Amino acid sequence: MKVSQSEPIYKAFKLIKDSPQYASLSVARKRIVDSNLLEAELAGIALEGEKKERFNQVWNQPPSSGCRARPGTDVQSMPSKC
Repeated sequence: MKVSQSEPIYKAFKLIKDSPQYASLSVARKRIVDSNLLEAELAGIALEGEKKERFNQVWNQPPSSGCRARPGTDVQSMPSKC
């Protein structure tokens, strides 16, 4: 399991986002909360059961062309054939 698929961490960030105190956070802290939630959601945290298993199978299989962009990948640095 990856950090981005850690349910306890996801739930903690979700609690922060849904709390009244979220409004009083600095812009930087809101960005941290929001980016962690987005990363977890893009990593399949909201999926359950067979859908989560299938997502992980697809995510972890080697790319056929070597052109697989993952979250945070600088697509401009990828080979031009992609």
